[in-house]
Amino acid sequence: MPVPQVRLWTPSPGEEVRGAEALVDRTVQLVQQGVSVAVVGRRWSGRTSVLAAVRRGLEDHGRHVRQVPPAPRHVEAVRGRPGGGAADRVAPDHLEEALRATSADREVIVVDDADLLDDPSSTSLRALHLRTGVPLVLAQLPRLRGRPEGQPARIVPYPVELALPPLTFEQLHELFEVRLGATVSPELTARVHRDTAGTPGLAIAVLDDAVAHGAVRQVEGAWAATGSGPAGPGSAFESLLAVCSGAERDVLDLLARVGAVPLPLAVRCVGADVLRSLEDEGLVRLVVDADEYLVALHPPGLAGHLVRQPLTVRALQVLTTVAARLHDGTSSDPRTSEVRARLDAHVRYRSAPRLPGHEAGGTRHAESVDVLEHAVRHALTGAFAAWRRSRRVQDAARVLPLVAVGDRQDELIRTVIDETDLGTDHDSFAYVEFVYSASRWSIAHGEDPHEVALRLEHEHPEDVRHRISLRLLAYLLRVEFHRLPEAYEDDLAAFCPQSALDAATARVVLAACHVVAGCHERARELLAQPRPRWPRLLDETARLLAGLAAFGTGDAAAAAELGSQMVDEGARGASSHLVVCGCLVAALGLAGRGRLDEARGQALAALLVEGGWSGVLPPGRSVRGLLGFLSVLTYRGGLAAVLGDLVGAVDGCGEVLPFSSGGLVEAMEPDLDDAPERITRPAAAITTRLRERGHVLAADSVELASLTAHDDGDAGARGGPRTWMGGPPLQALLDARRAQFARDGAGLVRAAARFAQLGMLEEAARTYSIASTVYRQEGEHALAQQARAHRVALRTGPVAASGADAAPLTNREWQIVDLLAQRLSNVQIAGRLHLSVRTVETHLRNIRRKTGAEDRHAIASLRTSPRG
Repeated sequence: MPVPQVRLWTPSPGEEVRGAEALVDRTVQLVQQGVSVAVVGRRWSGRTSVLAAVRRGLEDHGRHVRQVPPAPRHVEAVRGRPGGGAADRVAPDHLEEALRATSADREVIVVDDADLLDDPSSTSLRALHLRTGVPLVLAQLPRLRGRPEGQPARIVPYPVELALPPLTFEQLHELFEVRLGATVSPELTARVHRDTAGTPGLAIAVLDDAVAHGAVRQVEGAWAATGSGPAGPGSAFESLLAVCSGAERDVLDLLARVGAVPLPLAVRCVGADVLRSLEDEGLVRLVVDADEYLVALHPPGLAGHLVRQPLTVRALQVLTTVAARLHDGTSSDPRTSEVRARLDAHVRYRSAPRLPGHEAGGTRHAESVDVLEHAVRHALTGAFAAWRRSRRVQDAARVLPLVAVGDRQDELIRTVIDETDLGTDHDSFAYVEFVYSASRWSIAHGEDPHEVALRLEHEHPEDVRHRISLRLLAYLLRVEFHRLPEAYEDDLAAFCPQSALDAATARVVLAACHVVAGCHERARELLAQPRPRWPRLLDETARLLAGLAAFGTGDAAAAAELGSQMVDEGARGASSHLVVCGCLVAALGLAGRGRLDEARGQALAALLVEGGWSGVLPPGRSVRGLLGFLSVLTYRGGLAAVLGDLVGAVDGCGEVLPFSSGGLVEAMEPDLDDAPERITRPAAAITTRLRERGHVLAADSVELASLTAHDDGDAGARGGPRTWMGGPPLQALLDARRAQFARDGAGLVRAAARFAQLGMLEEAARTYSIASTVYRQEGEHALAQQARAHRVALRTGPVAASGADAAPLTNREWQIVDLLAQRLSNVQIAGRLHLSVRTVETHLRNIRRKTGAEDRHAIASLRTSPRG
């Protein structure tokens, strides 16, 4: 099978180690200490680029680097490794002679694609390393645990393995903007990040492929996908499949069409050997869903690529065989029945629509987004066909919420708005929903919201039954884009004793005003009343407001649960607006509970959803602002080029929802350049403006974001965010962030203790580690050691996981600590104690495990402790 021709990732100096800077620095640091390192990553992960950066770093430190190339193999082309040709590459059998001519302390051997070396070369390098003590830096694929057969001999017996992590959303976004030299749509980044699982080389190849074939292009200065995703011909994904046998390709086709499969069922259908082989290649992985393991494709975009390919006769025969095998069984397990039903659909109809979702890695939010896309396509097909036949308002009201705003869809939306017969359905609430959706579309395309509100309020026939509802929604538009009147309750009271649906609209608008004004308890009381058979527009808005009110009162658990329900129900009901609202509410709730990574996942999932523009109080701007806030809290780098896009990329939204203010970027900017003293003026100006407009919830969120960098003791006195907003975990996170910017070691220790009380042990350990670093840099070594001891206690105390090793150091380990404190290298320590370098490295690993020390400096500082 020929290797697909793809544009290989040949990064510029600004791109090559994006997201791996810390790993490069750590590798150089370890090598300087005489430790051998293995940089481990799968295909397309950027191992070679990282190795090149490591080499430059070592040369900057005066080390002489000798690089060993691997033996040529077919798989090198598949990996997409940039071409070599660097000077000073020598073969293993010439290395020892070359090393004799120089000082071994200056030498470093770098081995690219070390897993491709044959056994004689590996053995030669290993012997050379053991005889001379010269450290090695290896770049290699992960070793197959428990499967030594077919693997080359280890060059270094026990190197320090540093795994290349996938890029975060922020890192990938910055990488895209550097590569394309212009602004990139956050939605494009989110889609590619999800499809490629953040693998840098693969993400770049997918982007380049899509740009080359017009699936991604520049619109008004920003790069964006022209369709539902950046899908080009798929050369990059096809290159991943080049190493697969026919049987393996058949299994991947099967998983792409039926979604993730429970592990026992997958073994029964296709066999354990094939699954193990695909796992070794990194093309499938186990994910956890509820209480079972599922076999899913990896990266997730591979499923979409395979489904876009025509179904071959061979693939259809495999589907038929597996379906028959499942029918022969007697299992009544629901998961087995579901897989069997999907297979039957493909076997009978050849091109039955897939029900994707599990290929996204088992994460609940990504699965719901996939289900939503399928449901929206199906619902839009039927709704548009009905509208074309009737041109009635009620059919148009079903079409508009299903269509995404964008270049390819604007013509469809305009056609529906212009050609709908407004003389129909005057007695139906569908008239309200259609007119309101058309109004939001006008605002999204630059029309003055005040003019739109006037038209919504007055320009309708007298026989329209629910004109009161239109006036109420016009009132809320003015609140969203201008200000909330102080007497809003008196203004809305007159509308309540109306018909049932008009009264429902009045209730929703009043609850919305309560939420905007920060009166969350009153909003919750109002929304707790029954909502029998409310129209979708009102029901979805009420759900959003209930979730925001729960977050505002500090009930983070309720907000997270409400948001999750909204996402699930919106996905099944083909409601993009409800899914985005649910992602926002769930993210707020999870953040309030301190589960920041899960909160970021929900916010990122919202970026994958097309649509959601036609509802009341669209949350698109709020989602982006929240994502920026969470990225700051989770110590994500590279935000400077992202935040402007995240908050400002959405037109047609006001600033009444949390984190939706256009000034949020300015308020958080000091977080990006470590200048917290500059926060007071912009944050105060933004919140003052919002409070003058009555937008208390939005003002509270800006102050909440600004408190990540500035400890304003007078915040409460001047109407700042309530102490209950978001819940205790979020407040503890903010305390830790402020202490970090202030370099306040005592504040960090207090925050860490609070995390431990709340059961947030990972955050507690991280904060103790930061406190230790702060103390050490200020020369407070005793306090630094206490902070490290607290961190170790988290692993060894009653709340830690069982099995933690808290044994005291042995006499030999204390000898190594003492020599390390004298700044001796591993080779020098080995010579002093008459040990091998390998034995010294083993002792150092044991010391790190027992003490929690993270580096050689931390180990050396242990000599001030009493010996256990």
